[in-house]
Amino acid sequence: MASYWQFCFIILLCGKVQWRHDDIQVASESCTSTSSCTTTIPNPTKYKLMGDDRSTSLTIINLTAVDNGRYTCDFLNKSGLWSADETIQVLNPAPPSQVSIENAQSGSPISNSATIIVTSGEPYNITCNTYQARPPAVLTWLIPDDVIFYVHGQSDTIQGNKYVSRKTAAITPSTNDQGKVLRCEASHPKLVTNLQSSVYLSVHVLPSSMTLFQSGIDKDNDFGQAAIYVQEDFPSSITCKCIGSFPAVEFLWKLGSSTILRDNISLQKQNNALDNTLFDTKSIIAFIPERKHHGKFIQCFASLGSYSKRRFAKVLVKGTPDSIQIAFLGDATLEDGIETNVTCRALNGYPAPLIHWYIGSRNITKDSSLQNTVNAVDRYDAESILILVPNWHDHGKRLLCQAVQTTAISSMSINESLILYISYSPMVSISARRLTSLKSNTASMAMEFVLTCRADSNPSAVVFEWFSDEAIVFNDTSNMKLHENNPEQTERETVTTSDLMIRSRPSEHPSIYSCTAISRYGLGSAVFNSSLFRKLNRDCILILDILFSKVLMIE
Repeated sequence: MASYWQFCFIILLCGKVQWRHDDIQVASESCTSTSSCTTTIPNPTKYKLMGDDRSTSLTIINLTAVDNGRYTCDFLNKSGLWSADETIQVLNPAPPSQVSIENAQSGSPISNSATIIVTSGEPYNITCNTYQARPPAVLTWLIPDDVIFYVHGQSDTIQGNKYVSRKTAAITPSTNDQGKVLRCEASHPKLVTNLQSSVYLSVHVLPSSMTLFQSGIDKDNDFGQAAIYVQEDFPSSITCKCIGSFPAVEFLWKLGSSTILRDNISLQKQNNALDNTLFDTKSIIAFIPERKHHGKFIQCFASLGSYSKRRFAKVLVKGTPDSIQIAFLGDATLEDGIETNVTCRALNGYPAPLIHWYIGSRNITKDSSLQNTVNAVDRYDAESILILVPNWHDHGKRLLCQAVQTTAISSMSINESLILYISYSPMVSISARRLTSLKSNTASMAMEFVLTCRADSNPSAVVFEWFSDEAIVFNDTSNMKLHENNPEQTERETVTTSDLMIRSRPSEHPSIYSCTAISRYGLGSAVFNSSLFRKLNRDCILILDILFSKVLMIE
């Protein structure tokens, strides 16, 4: 049964009001005062009249197509007649064309008997809809009692001359709701069998934690490591791990902002120790770090349905510097005993290297300072300054700068070296050897000796002057012998020598011989006492210590 109301607004103090259906009176009311009114309804089972001093309403009972037509409200008093009318068209009932289910948040339709993914412990709203019903269909959600849910009231909206009805259910699923069915039914007087639509629950459990860390290194917090240190050109691996999910999560790796890593990735999953219905899943990526990877972020993405989480860490690639270079500060000339500064620069290493200095095998690092700076690519440029005091003994030796980086894997270094070219005045010594035997000179008791003046200097000595008791006896510029012309001697290439032949008798007064060696850089001298000849009593060569020597630098 359906009823219809029509309202007519009047001020009924004294007068008459009547309702007409297609000009046939169906109800009337006359008032002589506000308290004295008479109501007339020829068919009270079909019509009902209600009113007050301001309005009157006509109710049509059990509305059918016979009631179609125009209804007029007339009001008559001493002042005149006023009328208002409205046409009624009675429509036949219509059943809903369909019942459907959709995601309440997105409005996306869900197919009948489809499986929907929900997350354990997170609210999920689902809406049941019917269309083209007249009057509105009645919607009912059929949800298992052990599912936590709440059903909102039904809303009915007119579209054209029919209704669209909606009813939303809010559920909070748990892991116990896996596979359960949610069903919506639509009932209507014109339906012989109720319409139904249903969905199945697939309950996802999000991981309780996600970490990213270098394989083999214990993670230090719930997120893993903020930075991962790897060694250049040494195989490394990084692990991304999710704990306690259902089903197992899927992983995606990126290096930098856009590079997706696909190769050398392994996936492992196992049942969770606390709940064997859940999975612990980890992805391991193996790669060989290159210098270009330094400072980039490696990113791990874990996804499960609509869930997506990211963990990232900065990759710091340990490696020796790209290059190393030695340079002198100021004048590059090295002079014996004159302090000079030497720099060694090692560029683009990580972490900051240590720089060691050597002359030959002698470590002289204690005479140096070290400064490290971070460059534009977050690696280190190191500069060491060595305070070098050249010693003539080190001429020709190798000066080595070594940038060293010690890691847990090994100690790595990169070297640069140069040969020291030190200018120094002649270092002079005199040695003596006998040329004739004692037997061959028995009669005369004379002996022949050769004094050899040895000068070590850079540049080499070019002039030798011999003196006996301070009188010059020989000026040698042509009989000088260089080291390279005397391969039987294991001398430095800076050594030159000069020989002086002497005849001596025991009765002779001893003499003091001196040798002065002169180079472009300076001069040096040594002396020899001839009284030492008497100690030579057999064929041999005697090398004597320098009795006295002096060195003079030529300015």
